[in-house]
This record gives sequence, C-alpha cells and structure tokens, in this order.
Amino acid sequence: MVKWCFPITGNHYDGEYKGTSPDTDNLQKLLKDIMQKLGYYKNDALVASEIIEKFWASRPGIYIAIEELEG
Repeated sequence: MVKWCFPITGNHYDGEYKGTSPDTDNLQKLLKDIMQKLGYYKNDALVASEIIEKFWASRPGIYIAIEELEG
C-alpha cells in the first residue's frame, strides 16, 4: 500500500483525496523501479497487489506498507 501525501495548496484540507496530476500509475512505476534497485524485491513483476492513494496533507511524504503474500 502506498499513500502519496502532497503539500496542501489552495483551499484543500488535510486528508482530502488529490484528484489532479500526477497520475498514480506514473508515480507508482518510478517508486517500484527505485524500490527494486534498493533491494526490496528482485523484480517488480513480483508485486501481486497494490493499493495506491493520493492525498493533500499537512505532513507531505510517501507512506509505504509492504506485506508478503502467501502462495
């Protein structure tokens, strides 16, 4: 699971979904490539499940939870 938290701009509020650019698929591809290079997994093709969300946040950052799937 990945939560992309962007700095609040305009009249948005903390925790509001961010429905504007950048696209989650573009963000996620870059992140998975970097995580592979850092050794989190051998190949990003091994990722079987993803939950990706974008928010406006008072504490910007990328929050990542990784869970090994059985099977």
